[in-house]
Parts: sequence; C-alpha cells; structure tokens
Amino acid sequence: MDPLPFSSPWWSRALTLSERITILRDNNNRHSSLALQSNDAKGQNQLQRWRREPQFVSESIFDRRLAADGIDQHTLAYILGDPAEVIKQHSEKPVWLEWLAESFSQPASAFANPPPGAEELCFLDLIQPLIDLACDQLFIGVEQILTNHPDSPFDRQIIEDILLPNLPGPLLTRLSRTLVLELNVARLQGHLSGETSAERFESFVEYIRQPEQAISILSEYPVLARQLVICLNQWVDAILEFLDRLSSDWPEICRKFFHEQDPGLLVEVAAGAGDTHRGGRSVIIAQFESGLRLVYKPKSLAIDNHFQQLLAWLNARDFKPHFRTLELLDCGSYGWVEYIARQECHEIEEVKRFYRRLGAYLALLYAINASDFHLENLIASGEQPLLIDLETLFNPEFERFETTDASTSAAKAMLNSVLVVGMLPQRLWSAEEYTGVDISGFGGESGQLSPERVPLPHGQGTDEMRYVRQRLEMAGEANRPLLEGREISALDHVPEIIGGFRSMYHLLLQYRHDLLDDGGPMSWFNNDETRVLLRPTRTYDQLLFESFHPDILRDALPRDLHFDRLWLVVPDRPYMESAVA
Repeated sequence: MDPLPFSSPWWSRALTLSERITILRDNNNRHSSLALQSNDAKGQNQLQRWRREPQFVSESIFDRRLAADGIDQHTLAYILGDPAEVIKQHSEKPVWLEWLAESFSQPASAFANPPPGAEELCFLDLIQPLIDLACDQLFIGVEQILTNHPDSPFDRQIIEDILLPNLPGPLLTRLSRTLVLELNVARLQGHLSGETSAERFESFVEYIRQPEQAISILSEYPVLARQLVICLNQWVDAILEFLDRLSSDWPEICRKFFHEQDPGLLVEVAAGAGDTHRGGRSVIIAQFESGLRLVYKPKSLAIDNHFQQLLAWLNARDFKPHFRTLELLDCGSYGWVEYIARQECHEIEEVKRFYRRLGAYLALLYAINASDFHLENLIASGEQPLLIDLETLFNPEFERFETTDASTSAAKAMLNSVLVVGMLPQRLWSAEEYTGVDISGFGGESGQLSPERVPLPHGQGTDEMRYVRQRLEMAGEANRPLLEGREISALDHVPEIIGGFRSMYHLLLQYRHDLLDDGGPMSWFNNDETRVLLRPTRTYDQLLFESFHPDILRDALPRDLHFDRLWLVVPDRPYMESAVA
C-alpha cells in the first residue's frame, strides 16, 4: 500500500504561490468558464494579513509585488482562500512526493545511538528511510564513477564514512525546531511514557521511528518534507559531481599540486567551506591518506587565475616584497586550488613584510573596486597574506541609495572609500544592546559575540528540550600573523600597512596605461564571472534559517510571505525590485 496516498491533498500545501498561480492558469485555460470564487472570508482575511506586512506599507509596492507574479489582489485572495478545485484538477504528482513514497515503502536501516550531548541527532531517525534512499542513489552513482574511472582516488568501502558526516548539519537546520515543538506537544498532552525526562525523550524517539508516525508528522509539515527531499537530492548531486570531477581530473591534479607525490586515497571530505550556491553546492576541502589537502570550488576560476597573473605582473615590475601566487587548475565551470594552511612567522621582520603586503593588497583591491575581504577570505601563511576568495573583484557601479539623509550620505561616502574592500577594521551591526562586531581582514579577534542570537539546544536528551537564543563567542580565523604562538595586531604595524599601500598605489599610477591598454592586465578579466553582493550574505542566511521555523512549514504561502521581506528595501533602492524573485 502506498504510505503517502495521492488521494489525500496534504502535499498540495507545499506548493508555492508561483506554482499555485501556474496551476490556476492551466485550469482556466482548460475550463474558461471557471470563476474565481473561493472562501471569500478566508481569502480576504489572509489578503489583509499580507497587506499589513511592513514591506507592503505602500499599496503600489504591494501591487508591484503581485504584478511580478502576474496576478492582482483579487486573484491572490482567491488563492489564499484555498479553493479545492485549484488542486483537485492538478493531477501531476510532484517528484519529491514520489521520493517520499519510495523511501517509506522500504524498511529503514538500523538506527544509531548518538553520544551523550548529541541527542539532537536522534531527530534524524524520523527521516532515516529518506537518508537510506539518498545513500542508495549515492552508491549507484559511485559505482558508475568507478566503472568510468577505475583509478579513482577513493575506496568504495569507506566512502559512506567519509561523506555522511556532512549531512546532519543541513538536515538538522531544517528539521530540529519542528521536532522540538512536536516533542513538547507530546509531553504536554501526556503521550510520552517513562518515569524520567530522559526516558520520555527516548519514548519520543521511538515514536518518530515508526513509519506511520513519521509520515503523520511529515504530512503535518509538507513544506518541511519537501525541503528535506530537496536537501538530500542536492547533497547526492553535489557529492557525485565532486567525486566524478576528482576522478576525471586526478592525473592532472597529481601533476599540478602533488608533483607526482602519491597523496593516497581520499580520507576526509569537508563540505560547506563557504557559502552555498547553484543548488546547494559549496567549496569542499578534500584530505588524502598522506595528509595532503586540496580545495574544490564548484565555479569558474578564471578570475582567480587572472588575479594570480596580475600579481606575477606586479612582481615583475619590481614590487617588493613579492607576492606569493597560488597554484590552481581552472576547469571551466569548476576548479581546484592548492590548500593553504596558516603558518607562523619566525621573526618580527617577517611580520613587517606581512603587513606591508597587506597594505599593498588594500591599495590594489581598492583600485579594482573589490569588496568582501573579511577575515574568512584571508589566510596568514607565514609572511604571506593570501586571498582565498576572489569572486567579488570588479564590483559594478550602480546607484545604491535614493535617499539623501545624513546617515545615507555617510554610508554612500564609506562605500566610495577604501573601507568598501572590507579589510580595514570597522564596527558592524552595533545597537543599544550590542556593541557590534569587527569581521575585517585586518581584525576579527576571537571572543567577540555573534550579531545574532542563535537558537541553541538546551536539555538535550530530555522531554523538556528546547532552543534558547543566545549570542555565541566567535572563534578567531587564520587571517592574522602568528609569532611565537601569539597573534600580532595590525595596530602594531600601521607604518608598514601605510607604506605598502603607498608603494602599490604609486606603482599602479606609474603603470596605469600599461594596465589599461588592450591586451594589458585589466583586459584579462574582460569575460570573467564575478559575484555581485546586492545585500549582505548575512541577510540571506538569516532569512533562510528563519524560513525553517515550524510555524511556516505547514503551508508554503506563509513561507513565501516570509521571503517577501526582501521587498523592504525596494522603496529606497528601486533597482532591487528586479532581483527579488
């Protein structure tokens, strides 16, 4: 028997507004006489709820938002009224639902017992059948890769142990708060058995392990069910893509990065080493038996390659001290980069040269209108500061602000100054109750408190488990030089920073025409892809994280409304309107 019968319309609540609009149009095309009549009271009430959101304080903004989806307020009210015929006449079964049905048609594999203090991992037992199906798909792909590339640098027997540690984090981000809510509901309703709080927690875990109960929870939160399937599908696709590219490029990788030294087989894969893009893909750090490491980037490295050439060009024009360039292999839509480890300086003169180079980098990056060089994008490798993420070079110029009040004018001035590079220390996101944080390439000391209050689990392994929002102490990064085990502050080397900045600035002026000539270094970048930061990545992180709150996982429409907060900036920055969708 199909454990997720299509006769029940629960899954339709996972359809987004744009998907429901498409269904409505299809229905109207097939039934031209279909009238837009629904539960008018419910639809109007929900419509007014949307209208009250702060991003839609302007009627014109609200109408423009609807026009972006090709509808008006009357049509939105009809959809918000949840008309049965919209879904009833939609017979196409979504792929993610087929995945759910297939996964729960088979018995789950054995459940693991997490170590003390990590009982949150038990929540994954709810979707063990889904994880099993993802692993099955993964191993089918792995076998195909090994057939195509018999000399692949990984062992099929241990590949699961290497890859699976990357999975709990993304899944628990989506799942945990919903299951903590369900745990507390079950406790308050007296549905848990056991004499102690820990026994009642184990009772809940046993409950969610039962397929019929798991299906009941997933059908209560269809948006969550869909997002979990998407997450697992993206994980399988991204990992198989990485393994296939590693295998096909392996001879060239060994020649370029390991100089014919045998790195051994793959023993660790650390995904999520940067922001995720393009269907959940992220930077991956691969480690091999020899201890050697390699960085995989699922994007073109053309701009990285040309920047290394630019550094070599500047070195050849006698910039001192010379910049070190990175080894990389650009494969078109992806590439490989040598792994850079933090290293100590041996004497104070090396620290001085480090900061002289960093001052020169600041001038160079300012000259080419670069940004986002915060502490995570810089590694102190002895006396060499190395930039490891170059996707935000050559930011396009566009009008960022329409208003002209004092604070906006100050912000515009800062964006036109050397501060835009992100290297110089500056206090961000400060407020009355929060002193702010410095995440600059020059600064970023450990021990600072995080800007957001992050939900952290309290009472793990008990039936009173909950999430408490609190600021975290931020760990330091590898951006500042070390001498005798101590980080050396940029404040101690201001003359070196200024000297490096001036030296590079004058060199760029001296060779300005050569740099800008046809065929000169600037032309090398003409066709390179860059990343435009229309908003801070932090904004998207917050918005996405909060979109997995259980209150907006029962129906996709409230989640769509949540994402509509992107419209808040449109009155002051009209150019953002075209980017919201």
